[in-house]
Amino acid sequence: TARFCENMSSLYSSGLPISFCLKYTMGTIGNRYLDGSIRGIMEHVENGKLLSEAIRESGCFDKKLAAVIVTGEEAGCLDEMLRRLAENYEHEADLALAKLMNLLEPAMILLIGALTGFLILGIWNRFGICTEALVAERGKQGEKEREWRFCHGGSADDSHASHDHGNAAVFHRVQKLCPG
Repeated sequence: TARFCENMSSLYSSGLPISFCLKYTMGTIGNRYLDGSIRGIMEHVENGKLLSEAIRESGCFDKKLAAVIVTGEEAGCLDEMLRRLAENYEHEADLALAKLMNLLEPAMILLIGALTGFLILGIWNRFGICTEALVAERGKQGEKEREWRFCHGGSADDSHASHDHGNAAVFHRVQKLCPG
């Protein structure tokens, strides 16, 4: 509606007749439904109806638009009324967009928070699985080490060397369990 009013105001203030203003406005709105309605309004205006009556009968525009156009037609300042309407509709559109953005902001924050939480839980779970595997392998290695010492009666130095070798073996087994 704002584009319609703005284009009509510009064209009408340049001295074009209403029917030509409607014709040139038709392709500039970017809405096929409104273009078809403007075509019908143009036909009514060419058949002698006032612009306000044709707009009211079309039903595709706000009733406020037809009421203000009636005032502009009667006062002889249609171009000024259309310009003011365009500014008013643009202001209303800006307010509606600002309200929408104010509603979307918290929703986006919640969405990003949920995705971040999901990612953290996934990492935490993977960390837990690898830790459990490491503890299990260390437990198995400890049992083997105690059995070896018991059977062979090794010294502290031997058990320490065996322990270092065991750590490398545990690391390789855990790496196979937890790739990446």
